[in-house]
Amino acid sequence: MLTVFFYARLWRRSGVTTDIEFSEIRYAGTSAAFLRGFRALYFGLPINRTVLGWVNLATVKILMMILGVDKATALAVVIGLIAVTSLISTMSGLWGVLVTDVVQFFIKMAMVIILAYCAVEAVGGMDQMLGKLHEIDRTKGIAPGGKGGVLAFVPDLDSPWMPMITFLVYISLNWWAVWYSGAEPGDGGYVAQRMFSAKDERHSLLATLWFNIAHYALRLWPWILVGLASICRFRCAG
Repeated sequence: MLTVFFYARLWRRSGVTTDIEFSEIRYAGTSAAFLRGFRALYFGLPINRTVLGWVNLATVKILMMILGVDKATALAVVIGLIAVTSLISTMSGLWGVLVTDVVQFFIKMAMVIILAYCAVEAVGGMDQMLGKLHEIDRTKGIAPGGKGGVLAFVPDLDSPWMPMITFLVYISLNWWAVWYSGAEPGDGGYVAQRMFSAKDERHSLLATLWFNIAHYALRLWPWILVGLASICRFRCAG
């Protein structure tokens, strides 16, 4: 929210095209130019290559499993998709990227909502799923919804898999110390790029507000339902 009501306007006001370019506004001289060049090479080569590698490898494996094709065919499909999206992004610029984001958001939300619906139906509906989750708690000697239960907001801090020190690391350190593009304090990467391309400061603020609501609130709930349904299927089957 600090990004929404403070940084969004300032990012748009800076007039830069990328967050790396901001280095030469914040600092000056040859040191600033070196920092900008180093960050461009570091994020552009090892970081982006690693991210693209695991994403595309996952896509290849999913295509092999769903379409029943061999690895070479799946890899060829992925390379073709990369070529098409690269061409579209190059020709359309930031505006095309923003339009693509909107289209992909509705496609992905529709897919995860359908997945959540199918997952919940597979365990007999919401009431049946809740009953099975409570039954799992009972088998462990835990009152339904009680401390250490499946639906408990805070885990059992006496359990071997989540001792108190581990829980404290997660809630106090891990959520801000683990970096990925767009999640750093004040935002950066692709999120900052969207702020730069907004029509004005007001649009930048509203777009970032919607992103935070959609990304951190709406998008997670279908996944949570799928996760709970998966617990019912695998734990009850075991």
